[in-house]
Amino acid sequence: MKKVCLDILGCRALGDTLCATPTLKKLNNSYGNKISVITYFPELFTNNPYVLEIFNETKNKAINSFFILHSHKFLFVYCTTQSMRLL
Repeated sequence: MKKVCLDILGCRALGDTLCATPTLKKLNNSYGNKISVITYFPELFTNNPYVLEIFNETKNKAINSFFILHSHKFLFVYCTTQSMRLL
């Protein structure tokens, strides 16, 4: 199975990037695995218990072939115990 990756390069501000933390927890609970993160602020996720690895501003176009890729660009996330829906 592919690793799960959260791409938050769309969040260029520190506070916006920090707001992705609940999304990491939900993805971790949904997939049962730690999540890889692509971010401009890798130091925010260094000791996060839901993060497997951190990429800083990757330019790799082949990342889709290695990961289940989720983007976080000011999305409103509605979480239930059974599923996660993006509004």
